[in-house]
Amino acid sequence: MASQKCSSVLIPTITNTVNLSLGSGTFHPILKESTISPLLKKSTSCQTIGQSLISKIIERIVKVRLTDRLSSNNLLNPHQSAYCKHHSTETALLYIRDHLINAIGSQKLSCLCLLDLSTAFDTIDHGILIIRLSSWFGIHGCVLNWFKSYLSSRTYRVKCDNYFSSSYAYVCGVPQGSVLGPLLFIMYTLLSVPLFHLFRQITICMLTTHNFSCLSAQLTLTHLLLIFKMLCNTFSWMTANLLTLNSSKTEFLLIGLQQQLTKIHNCSLNTTDSARYLGFIFDSHLTFSDQISLKSCYYHIRELRCIRPYLDFKTASTIATSIVHSVTLSRPPTSSLRIINRSFRTSSLESTSCLIPPALHKTPC
Repeated sequence: MASQKCSSVLIPTITNTVNLSLGSGTFHPILKESTISPLLKKSTSCQTIGQSLISKIIERIVKVRLTDRLSSNNLLNPHQSAYCKHHSTETALLYIRDHLINAIGSQKLSCLCLLDLSTAFDTIDHGILIIRLSSWFGIHGCVLNWFKSYLSSRTYRVKCDNYFSSSYAYVCGVPQGSVLGPLLFIMYTLLSVPLFHLFRQITICMLTTHNFSCLSAQLTLTHLLLIFKMLCNTFSWMTANLLTLNSSKTEFLLIGLQQQLTKIHNCSLNTTDSARYLGFIFDSHLTFSDQISLKSCYYHIRELRCIRPYLDFKTASTIATSIVHSVTLSRPPTSSLRIINRSFRTSSLESTSCLIPPALHKTPC
């Protein structure tokens, strides 16, 4: 490729540019210019932000060094899932699920509160961020000057077809679409609410999840006051740090056994029966019945039937078993047996005993 043929010329030049930026503590103004391209997606205005290749290379080097420093000094939140190595939405969901299941097994009632943070990247105050980089993370001198230069005097313009708007200045926020933006946002909100287990996943918006277990099956006045105080502290901290909570998307869910939930009387909290977090639906009894639908299972069985001639017996039975188990964990026996019967015909198993869970062996058809 052409880039490989020119590597002997490009690598020394790029290396010198990166060293000059980091050594002088400055980020060149040309590298601070961004181009926003509006896109239409699901009737919602979205945007893609273009930055120069040199800018991304410098940011990636800074991110690697900064992440190593944070990790070696244990400065990252252990419950942070977004934008962390070996972590994802899956690890966040598994942590919450395991926590809730353990609480139910211990005869405890859990409270799950989902808070939506609007335009998270766009409202970060540069002054507050610089102060926290210095006081919280020990960044000083030339390195701190580089971050000041990186955040200040940034401009952007909008591109539509082949037309460009005038340039406008960023007065707050971290650059979206940048390499450093997510890490700076994590550092900005790292010590937000130490009483909570904190999970973050940023897609279009910022989602924060808090969950904690009450001491008994009944929500006493003390528990309600504790929940209310924690939520008030969260709202106060967000407001003081110029972050905007979307109250219309805030959801509160009580999770526990049926016997525990029936003991709750005159609860002043506005709770819901189910709540969606990172594409996963949690319900009050943790049955996941809202997440798994019979229609979806039948669809997957039909898809399995289409590819069955190309699968061996072991692969087909594994897929069929996974479909059956996903339903039997959340559906009544009658519905589960219908799925088992159809999966059996699709996978052409000799016996359905390997598909039927122990709880359904004695259930009549």
